[in-house]
Amino acid sequence: QDRWRGVELIRRITMTRMLLFTAAVALLLCFVPGGQCDTIKWAQDRKHLFVTVSFDCSKNKKFTPSELKFDLECTSAKGKKQTMSFGLREHIVPAASSCKTTKDGEELCTLEKKFPHFFDRLVENPDELKHLKQDWFRWNDEDENHIPEDPYDGVNASLVLNLNTANITQAMKEGKVVFADVSFPWCSTCSFAKRPFIAAAKKLSSETVLFGRVDAREDKAAAAAHNVSCDQRCDFLVFRQDEEPERVEGEANEKDFLKKLKAYQTAPVTHVGSDQEVDAVAAKHKVTALVLLKGGMMSKATASKEYKTVREAARLTRGKVRWLFADKSLKSFGVPSLNLLVKGQEAVVMSHELKDSNASALAQSAVVMSLPLMDDYAWEKRKLHEEFPLPIGMAWAKSEKEEAVFKALAKELRGKLMMLKMGSNDNFMLKDFGVEDKDVGDFTFGIAKGFEPTADRFLYEGTELDQASVSKFVTDALAGNVPLAHKTEKIPAEEWTAGTVRHLVSKNARDLTSKGGIMVVLYKAWGTGVGGMLAGLEKVAHALGDIPDVAVAKYDMSKNFVDPAVFPGIDEYEMDPAAFFCLGEGKPCERFKGPITQKDLLKALAKTFPKVKASWEDKVKPRLKAAADAAKAEKERVLREAEEKKAQLEAEVKEMEEKLATVEKLEIGTEKKDNVIKQILKEGDGDYPGVGEDVKVHYTGTLLDGTKFDSSRDRDTPFGFNLGSFQVIKCWEEGVATMKKGERAVFTCQPEVAYGARGAPPKIPPNAVLRFDVELLDFGPAGGGGGKTEL
Repeated sequence: QDRWRGVELIRRITMTRMLLFTAAVALLLCFVPGGQCDTIKWAQDRKHLFVTVSFDCSKNKKFTPSELKFDLECTSAKGKKQTMSFGLREHIVPAASSCKTTKDGEELCTLEKKFPHFFDRLVENPDELKHLKQDWFRWNDEDENHIPEDPYDGVNASLVLNLNTANITQAMKEGKVVFADVSFPWCSTCSFAKRPFIAAAKKLSSETVLFGRVDAREDKAAAAAHNVSCDQRCDFLVFRQDEEPERVEGEANEKDFLKKLKAYQTAPVTHVGSDQEVDAVAAKHKVTALVLLKGGMMSKATASKEYKTVREAARLTRGKVRWLFADKSLKSFGVPSLNLLVKGQEAVVMSHELKDSNASALAQSAVVMSLPLMDDYAWEKRKLHEEFPLPIGMAWAKSEKEEAVFKALAKELRGKLMMLKMGSNDNFMLKDFGVEDKDVGDFTFGIAKGFEPTADRFLYEGTELDQASVSKFVTDALAGNVPLAHKTEKIPAEEWTAGTVRHLVSKNARDLTSKGGIMVVLYKAWGTGVGGMLAGLEKVAHALGDIPDVAVAKYDMSKNFVDPAVFPGIDEYEMDPAAFFCLGEGKPCERFKGPITQKDLLKALAKTFPKVKASWEDKVKPRLKAAADAAKAEKERVLREAEEKKAQLEAEVKEMEEKLATVEKLEIGTEKKDNVIKQILKEGDGDYPGVGEDVKVHYTGTLLDGTKFDSSRDRDTPFGFNLGSFQVIKCWEEGVATMKKGERAVFTCQPEVAYGARGAPPKIPPNAVLRFDVELLDFGPAGGGGGKTEL
């Protein structure tokens, strides 16, 4: 990459010197007899060209550029007609390009580049403008660090050839297959796909299979013919005689791309003449389509409409189905017919598909009919569905009996439904059908139009599973005669009471909002500030109280489908709460555009619903005042209790300090003595616990100011751990090892043997000295501990 950048930098310096030399010569020509001064200069940035023409355009100015041509004409004040026309090196956007007269009387034309990057020159043919010079004032050069790496740098030129339209055409005439990267050299979007292309060239190139690159900047015919651009589409082209070029989507994985390209080495449809040839091809492919057609009295079969449809279908199913053609009966199949030979399955005759389908439908049928009757769900099925959209049957079966019914159904509906067997790991998709994981019975079956959450879904709600019932359900669902199923919570069992927030779910939202008189706030449970917003909503509902025909409701978007017909304009990925006012009368709810606050919602309710406005003075305001008074009283109570607790804490700290002042301080730290200070409040009896034994203690942990951060006594549950197993902080390991059964002691622990510089937020700050009041209740062999397992 550095070498390539160096070469590019040298090229640019050389070009700049040549331009400066040309400009100097042109300047001298201005002062010799008969000399002609420069009339045009240019500059650029990444997105624009700036062309300044020294014309006096007093009238009749016409600027009519095309993608590859600059055209300006006008008339001077003296009536002289002036024209500037030349071919551009690269494409511009004519509609976004314009000229204006500068204060110096020149014409400054700003041209928008079709593909943003730095041009190496302005003019296609430099001889057209011999006196062109650079406009250094407007020039904005490219940062050399942004020069893209050339993926083909260092690749053998005989492996990846430099091609153009002419030599590709010649190679096709010679019966060769050409894989080509037709792209602009500055496009870096698809750099990831170039390496697999080069790797494939090393594996597949031969005398009859060529790999090459086409510089679309130099070969403008190729750029136009193949619609080359710098967008996100990373395609390569396949050229062969008597065929339209085929596009192959690039891959980042070399192995995947090589497998894909191998399918393009042969023509889309191959002619065969015997059963043996069919068997030889079918043995190498999972799915083979055998097409048998006869021509008319005056035409060949390959000239028929059916054959052209087959050939296009074959192009659409590259890598999935191998297509063969014969103009006579083979493998006991009659003519005309379309027959699928699938490894491990019986042959499938699809003659009706051949007669009536277009290429896209035929391709879809061939792929779908070749699938297993009932395939296990896997992520790859999503990509297959994107290429060949087909309703998806999702079956959860807990026994072989239910599974047998679904397999029979799959056979009956083959080609109309992609039947998938779902496992317990796929239960997360049940919610999109409105089914909770815990509600799954012996079977669950649904139809989805796609895998995305917003796709239409239908749920079989029968209690019995038989093929006839499920088949009728599928027919009705595909005809749109079954209600849609959506992700939803269960309808709350408790009755809603006025003055509280109503809980709406997907199942009842349409019905309740259609009646009008309701404000609904949509939210996502994990959204920022949702807790406070819901608390404010409760206050709004309380303020409305028993005002008739008005309600406040909440709707959790994370657990319920958002019906755009009810709540228009809500994006499924929207995180912020949104309020809707539903007036009924067959109209969708209207979104509130103000802030979702208690004050703003109440104002909007009074403005929207006349009954709220009429009850404002005698009902709403008194309730708001009562709620404010109650909140004030509660705040005062909390402050009072906090003061009392603070006083109690100060008393306890004082009592403890006085007690400890009379107790001997023992420095027992192993690395540094005063890291752990022990003060015994009550003596114990017997031996000390040993390493590897389980101990059981009661404790209270505080900061030095007396703030309590943890206590087993408050939980009334002793704490157990294994001594020497590093389940607790080092202060505890060292301190408890010095205690006897029944002993109670206070340990003062420096940060180095506690929670250090990090602390244990939010209760223990960084570098905190801690105090533990510990009582050793019991100890014994490992296995007898209980309570918490770490401290």
